[in-house]
Amino acid sequence: MLNRLIILVSIMLCIYLVILYLRKKQLNTVKLAASNATKDTPNPVILYFWSPQCQHCKITQKPILEQLQASQYAPLKLHMINIQEQPDKAINWGVRTVPTTYILDAAGNIAHINNGIATEAQLRKQLDTVTEA
Repeated sequence: MLNRLIILVSIMLCIYLVILYLRKKQLNTVKLAASNATKDTPNPVILYFWSPQCQHCKITQKPILEQLQASQYAPLKLHMINIQEQPDKAINWGVRTVPTTYILDAAGNIAHINNGIATEAQLRKQLDTVTEA
């Protein structure tokens, strides 16, 4: 009985360590992708993950982001990433739902993550905190 318990605990510990390793690897991949996305600009960057089948992506979120880019946040760099055409980027960033919006500061750090629809006021507030820092 004790041997079985020791084996079970050992297996659970191994699984836990594998999960930790995979999460750390994914985090490093995200950090590398973030630094690549912001390396040519001193301004905040928005990564917008969307899908052609997502009506909220096309009708609601995309116009808000385009309006933000055209307004006072003109130097804002906006990357629209179609997860069907670039599934590897969605996997690297850990995107599980669409629309998903990442706001990166000039140093390439992830400042905010919005899963689902983000309002214009919410995005402006988040961008203000990024540009103030």
